[in-house]
Amino acid sequence: LKCLNELVDPLPNELILHMNDYLKVLSDFAGDESVGVRKLVCQGIVQLLDIRAEYLRPHIAPVSSFMLIATSDTNPTVSMEACEFWLTFASQTPDVISPDMSDTVQNLLP
Repeated sequence: LKCLNELVDPLPNELILHMNDYLKVLSDFAGDESVGVRKLVCQGIVQLLDIRAEYLRPHIAPVSSFMLIATSDTNPTVSMEACEFWLTFASQTPDVISPDMSDTVQNLLP
């Protein structure tokens, strides 16, 4: 997972071609018992949001829900990584944030 996350920043064509597989791996490991794995899942999502948010748009509702739960993780390392998602999300320019993404976040707020 760490190796895959390292590929997000240069985002080679091979990763783009297998983006759904990468997202599935992140999803599959989201509930892992290992703190290190959950931390890497959060880091991968944040990197993708920061560099190529369009790949998260179709999955923003479950990703946001996961990150909200991860923000409350009992391990402070995981919860801090999850907080980075919200900071990165809030830092996006309006042209990057789709209406679906904004609606999803508004639905998460009380």
